[in-house]
Amino acid sequence: MTFSQITWRWDNWAGGPGFTTFRMFGDMDNTQTDAAAAAQRALLLSQGPYVPTIVTLSCDTIVKVYADGDGSLVDQRTISTVPTVITGTGAGNFSAVTGSCIVWRTQQSSGRRMLMGRSFMVPLGTTAFTTAGILSATYLNATATALGTYIGRVAANVNGHPVIWHRPKGDPPAGGYSASVTGATVNKSGAELRRRRD
Repeated sequence: MTFSQITWRWDNWAGGPGFTTFRMFGDMDNTQTDAAAAAQRALLLSQGPYVPTIVTLSCDTIVKVYADGDGSLVDQRTISTVPTVITGTGAGNFSAVTGSCIVWRTQQSSGRRMLMGRSFMVPLGTTAFTTAGILSATYLNATATALGTYIGRVAANVNGHPVIWHRPKGDPPAGGYSASVTGATVNKSGAELRRRRD
């Protein structure tokens, strides 16, 4: 089985660049790729009012296709219609390492727990938080709505549906697999990003 991968880059702040990677079921054609990238922009645009004004989010022009069993690169091509850059509109001071964490959930068993993935939305400004230091209901509701739209855009096991990839192990690598995303949650306590890729 294969999955496609599109990466978005966060730029222009002291902790940058940062990267948000989206993985989707199958080897998508140009139309499916354009639709997936546009859907990712819509999801990230929901973060716009909370992303600091100096930060920009841009989509990589390349979509990569991988075999999930061993992680080998199968193909890569240029995205036909690259989404326009998102510029944050969240005014005010911010912490370079603070934001939120989206937890992508699946129904696939992985050892003693279900396979999950994470995407960090970092940095977010003070507009995303309450005076108690937790993510605001306004932010959480807007993000939940955008996540539901993104996940439900394409049915499971159809090209373009979001997946989580369990990386292969060993040398040579083997045993990797991907699973359809069935839901997503955001922890209201926020998140601290300690590395630049998620």
